[in-house]
Amino acid sequence: MKNYYPFVLNNLSSLYEHLVKGLKGFALSSDNISRTHTFWCFLSDGTVLKVQSELNDIDGWHEVGTLEFSSVEDGDGVPNVMPLDDQWRHIQTIEKLCLDTENCYSESGIVLTNMNSQKLTIICDANPYSISVQAPFLTMEFLPEYEILSYKRIPL
Repeated sequence: MKNYYPFVLNNLSSLYEHLVKGLKGFALSSDNISRTHTFWCFLSDGTVLKVQSELNDIDGWHEVGTLEFSSVEDGDGVPNVMPLDDQWRHIQTIEKLCLDTENCYSESGIVLTNMNSQKLTIICDANPYSISVQAPFLTMEFLPEYEILSYKRIPL
């Protein structure tokens, strides 16, 4: 039997409608061993999205992560914003990164492409309940749960 794990959306009617408005900033929250567990998107319309990884047991020791998106109030434990260049206020494409195997289908990542073709990738990390982020404005280890080419890119 194939298990399906779509994005988890908390207090959101449409992820696309929020993200397409663009980003004005971001923040990261990490644990004590420098693994990122939360990415905060500060959207151009004032909305703050909290992005985390949810862990799903497939069978035995096999697990797969799914991204969880929550709309939160600014000031509700939200860290200080790190501003982004204006080019991130214009998102051209939004794609889901989906792992589709014999046993499961999981929406494990997202790629936002801005008007200058720069990409922001947020994906479940190889470490449980952590996320990896790759973007031109960040210099950090990028360690997706599975080889990045294992994921299908599907327009959101």
